[in-house]
Amino acid sequence: MESVQQLFNSAFQELLSKYGDQETNPANVTMERLQDIACDPSNKLYFILLDNKIIGSMRIVRQGKKVKIGPIGILPEFQNQGIGKQSMFLIEQELTSVKVWLLDTIKQEEKLVHFYLSLGYKPTGQIESIQPNMDSIFLRKEVE
Repeated sequence: MESVQQLFNSAFQELLSKYGDQETNPANVTMERLQDIACDPSNKLYFILLDNKIIGSMRIVRQGKKVKIGPIGILPEFQNQGIGKQSMFLIEQELTSVKVWLLDTIKQEEKLVHFYLSLGYKPTGQIESIQPNMDSIFLRKEVE
């Protein structure tokens, strides 16, 4: 779990520095919280590997035929290489029984919002304020 904590710290540090969201940013995840996630049967943590090295992770929370994704973190040196997109496609192929995919991201991060829109996610209309100048936008994707 310590390696997951380090991965989250590296993957989300830039956003933490930008927004200062100490309470909500995965870069600050505690070992206790990671243990809680690992022990919850509705949670599954997937690791993204490259050359047998963990370079990212994706948390999936099952809710019947729905799944909530997040957080998804990829080490900075492996971002912008199509790995996130490929990982999203692979998880959708593995979980074929899932018909509704849910996630949220930072509304002000246009690059992140565009990434999810390019994968077929659509805004639900729900937006929640996290703090001044930082909101979560909720997205949904339905598959047949």
